[in-house]
Amino acid sequence: MSPGGLIPTQVISFLWSVAVGAGLGLLYDAFRILRLALPSPGPVVAAQDILFGLIAAIVSFGVMLTVTEGKLRLFLLIGEAVGWALYYGALSSAVMAAAEFIIAVVRSIIGFIWGIVYGLGQFFHRIFIQPALALVAFIRAQLSRLLAPVKQRTRQHWHRARNRGQHFGRQMRSTLSLKKPDPAPNIPKNRPKPLPKKNKLANKQGNSV
Repeated sequence: MSPGGLIPTQVISFLWSVAVGAGLGLLYDAFRILRLALPSPGPVVAAQDILFGLIAAIVSFGVMLTVTEGKLRLFLLIGEAVGWALYYGALSSAVMAAAEFIIAVVRSIIGFIWGIVYGLGQFFHRIFIQPALALVAFIRAQLSRLLAPVKQRTRQHWHRARNRGQHFGRQMRSTLSLKKPDPAPNIPKNRPKPLPKKNKLANKQGNSV
């Protein structure tokens, strides 16, 4: 029994579960409104459904942990289902209609602001950007026309200098390739051969006699 002894504790727990079920229904509509505002592909929708399932499981476990000390009670699950059904039967359509109206108004405001910004951008482009681009193109054309002779002369001087350098390099390579080492000194062919040592001694003895 409750502290006043008038309402049983199970009834209070059941009413809490009904409120939780209605809150989960509102949370699911929040995901639906998000999908209306931001169109999502299939994988994103699946991820949202998984996230909602996890939140619903955690909230349901928290209610059981608070009311029945973590014990599973069937009437709590029935209360959440009743709250979900009451919300979708009484409030969901009104909430979604209001959300669609608000989303349409916001999109209209954004479209209106974007139209103004786009129009100002086009006006600025026509008044300032296009004349500036035309002026730049005219200046470039005039500079190209004036500098064309200078470019041509520079190109000619460059080609001449390169040709001279290549010609000088070929001359240096040919000079280095034609250069030969100094020839060996000439040795006279009829140079007398040195006498053997014995003959030198015999000649000395004959001269002395």
